[in-house]
Amino acid sequence: FYNDEVELQNSLSFIGFEFSTGDEIKLFARWEWGVNFIRGGTQFNAGSTTSGGFLSLDQVETPLFGNRLGYVGVDFGTAGRLTVGKQNSVHYDIASYTTDRWNVFGGQGSIAYPAGTDGGTLGVGRVDQAVGYRLEALRVLELGGQLQFRNADNSETLDGYGVSAQATILPGLKLGAAYTETYFSQDVKDAVPGLEGSAQYTILGASWSSELFDLGAVWATQRNGDAVHLSAIVAGAPAIVPVVFDGDGLELYARANLGRFSVLGGFVAYAPDAIDDRIDPDFRVRYQVSFEDDTDE
Repeated sequence: FYNDEVELQNSLSFIGFEFSTGDEIKLFARWEWGVNFIRGGTQFNAGSTTSGGFLSLDQVETPLFGNRLGYVGVDFGTAGRLTVGKQNSVHYDIASYTTDRWNVFGGQGSIAYPAGTDGGTLGVGRVDQAVGYRLEALRVLELGGQLQFRNADNSETLDGYGVSAQATILPGLKLGAAYTETYFSQDVKDAVPGLEGSAQYTILGASWSSELFDLGAVWATQRNGDAVHLSAIVAGAPAIVPVVFDGDGLELYARANLGRFSVLGGFVAYAPDAIDDRIDPDFRVRYQVSFEDDTDE
C-alpha cells in the first residue's frame, strides 16, 4: 500500500540446486532461477529482479523464470576458490552485510542493484559473465577478485574488474571494502546522456553478529553507475531513454534475537549527485523499515 494505491508484487522467490564433488580439490556448481508468479513490478525489493540491462529496457515484462545465478567452480582448499559464470560480485561481498537481509527493501543504499537491474551488466550485485576468485588468509582476512568478459564485439578484452577485502577484527566483528569498475565503448558513452566514463563503485561496510544481535552498516558511492529510464521523443516518436547519474547511498540493518521472536529494523538512503537536467532535482530514495519476525530458530 503506497501513494493511496494497493499493488500485489512478487518478492525474492527462487528455485535452484547446488552440486559438489571431490575431496582435497572440489568441483562445484550452482544454479538459481527467480520465480515471478505475479508477473508484476518489484520496485520495493531491488534484488528480486533478474534483468541485467543497464542502458536499455531489456525486459518490458518480468518473465515467469529468470536467471539469478549460474556458475561452476573449483575449490582448492587453502589456495582459494575459482568460479566462472553469473555469480555474486565482490561488491556484494560487502553489500550483503545489509542487503537481502530484510523480507523487503535493501540493495538501493548499497547500490548492489542499480538501474532496476540485478547488477549483472555493471559488475555489482549478481555479476554476469565473470571469473571470480576468493581466498581466506591467516583466518582473519578474506580477499576477493573478479574479471568480467561480457562482450566479444567491442575493442576491450577486459570489460570490468573488482576487488574486495574483509577483515575479522574481533569474534563476530567484520570490516570490509570493495571497488568495482566497468567499461563502456566510446559509442555508448557518446549516445547515452550523463554517461561520461566507466562505471565506478566503492563500498565500505561493517557487520557484527552475536547470539542476541545482528548489526550491519554499509556506505557506497558510484560514478556513472546508475540510470533512470525517462520518456522522451526520439526521431519524432515516443521512446524510453536511459539517463545516467552519480550517487551515494547508506544502509543500516539491525536484528535483535528474542527467543522465538526477532525484531528487525533498518534505514536505507540513496541520494543522486551531479544529475542531468532531465532528472527531477528532488529525486531521492529513503526507506525506514521495522517489523517483527516470528521464527523457531
